[in-house]
Amino acid sequence: MLPYYDVASDGNVTYEINLSVDPFFTDDVTYLEVPPVTISVTNADNDVPGFTVSKTTATTSEIGGATGSSSFTVVLNTAPTGTVTIPVQSLDVTEGKVVAGSSASCGSAQASVILTFSTSSWSSAQTVTVCGQQDLVDDGNVIYTVQVGAPTGAAEYATLLAKTLSVTNSDDDTAGITVTAGTTPLVTTENGGTATFTVRLNTMPETDVVVPVTSGNVAEGVLSSGTQNVVETVNLTFTSSNWNTAQTVTVTGQDEVSTQVPGDNVTYNVTVGPPTGDPVYASSVGAQTVPITNLDNDIPTFVLSPPPGSLLTVSETGVTTKTFSVTSARHSSRAAARPPSPSRRSTSRSPSSTGRRRRRSPSSVRSTAPWTGRRTPSSRWAGRRARTWRSTPSPRAR
Repeated sequence: MLPYYDVASDGNVTYEINLSVDPFFTDDVTYLEVPPVTISVTNADNDVPGFTVSKTTATTSEIGGATGSSSFTVVLNTAPTGTVTIPVQSLDVTEGKVVAGSSASCGSAQASVILTFSTSSWSSAQTVTVCGQQDLVDDGNVIYTVQVGAPTGAAEYATLLAKTLSVTNSDDDTAGITVTAGTTPLVTTENGGTATFTVRLNTMPETDVVVPVTSGNVAEGVLSSGTQNVVETVNLTFTSSNWNTAQTVTVTGQDEVSTQVPGDNVTYNVTVGPPTGDPVYASSVGAQTVPITNLDNDIPTFVLSPPPGSLLTVSETGVTTKTFSVTSARHSSRAAARPPSPSRRSTSRSPSSTGRRRRRSPSSVRSTAPWTGRRTPSSRWAGRRARTWRSTPSPRAR
């Protein structure tokens, strides 16, 4: 006699075997009088209720989908005496969610799913996929748990404990600051012309981040943002709710306060960062610079004294002299135009009515101050510098 393997977890089962003489097949009357015999037999059960999870560890990624997911199967070990349900849930939905079926269903992943096994489908493995979730935080690779069970339903399964799956979700976020400027360099003007650029974070911080933005030359440009107006430094605050909303910084060009220097377009940097606050940003993100060019609005001009159109009267004998001055109205870093050179000659007057021709004489305008033609040592002159020339008439030709 061979025992029957019933695959059911029904414990040790006792049954009886009855032995008796069948008169239909027996001709010996002596055996027909033998009474039946009953034998009690216990069939030891080797079926232990339980369920098998195909993996104990898995890896997902914040990319999600087929690339960032991992699948495993669940199946019962023995036929149940009734329906068995097994819940599967993620214990950290910010890192991973679950879905019954393949990774193609990751779009509908949830915190938990329910697997149902009947007395006829108990041996068919069911697939569960863990789908990595994007948390937008630079938090490194995070280990989280997917719990399978505990089962409910059939009595022999209802006493079983849950099992766990350890899952590592690979991080794809890198903390950083994005600065967006329309041109390089940005251009402002000394007339108060402005330029703007924007600043935002690349990942969501776990605590607030403060990004200082500082002008590298307040004589050429000052900054404004929000309620912070015309200052050297503005502080941009980013939280877990506004981290990806760009904040605008306005740079306003400044004119020289004292000495005006024509043509002195100045390029300098506005520094963004380094950030403070959130530990990840404070420890791993550096400063950036935004180049700014402030265009000059100064026009080089000269002032004559006496003013143009004034009459200077001198005598041909050279006794009577007059002076005039030429002054730069706004000082330039370049040398002013040269005065007339003493070497240049001109005719003092036209021939007389007697027909005698007069000799050419030196120029009637002669500089009394030597011309150096040197540039000033800096782009701005320390004060007004004037050139003065003396007008001397030419001697009459004899």
